[in-house]
Amino acid sequence: MGKEDTIISRLKQSLISERYEICKALQIPVTSDIYTISKEYRSAAGHSLINIIREDHELPYKLILIDVADKLYPGFFWTDYSFDDDSTEEEIEEEIEKYLSERAQQEWDKLSPLEKKRREEQLKQELVTAGYAQANINSIMTMLASGSIGNILATRAASYLASSASPSLLGVSSSSFLLSSTGIGLLVSIPLLIGALGGPAYRKTILATIQIIRVRRRLEGEALL
Repeated sequence: MGKEDTIISRLKQSLISERYEICKALQIPVTSDIYTISKEYRSAAGHSLINIIREDHELPYKLILIDVADKLYPGFFWTDYSFDDDSTEEEIEEEIEKYLSERAQQEWDKLSPLEKKRREEQLKQELVTAGYAQANINSIMTMLASGSIGNILATRAASYLASSASPSLLGVSSSSFLLSSTGIGLLVSIPLLIGALGGPAYRKTILATIQIIRVRRRLEGEALL
């Protein structure tokens, strides 16, 4: 596997803040060196796959994605994805977001009305601080008040964020936003969502994968400008 695969490409295009989040997810010292991050990410992912001798940057991103999707897949089985099938990395990323959204909805439904209200207000304040337009905030909060995180996660954020003060947010999916530390991190704890899914290597891999997916979402949004 060459060094210019998806992981390296995404890291090259990532912001310093995004690399920080990936390092935090991997529980490694913060660095902007993309090859160090790539090595640590693949090393963590390799612990949850069949261990064979690999170069530092050889473990394919698609194989990591399939492993993450299989782990998040609801029920007792696995996804139908395989490394040599026709599915794209982007398609598997979409499934990962979908599974996380479903888990988030389950955790949200367990909260008391009082706790839901508290977290809604906290999210609203974070949206204001982040510079989102009031009309967009109202739309998001209205859907959240309906009791369904899924309604928000299933909708492209372009419809909400078109008048946002932050151009980099244009076109980013709502799932990407709500699975960020600002969104789901305030509503439902991501570590809680994945806490029962295996050992430390899985938790690192899943959290880091979420961040790498978010890089693509940002790039897609910027391409619309």
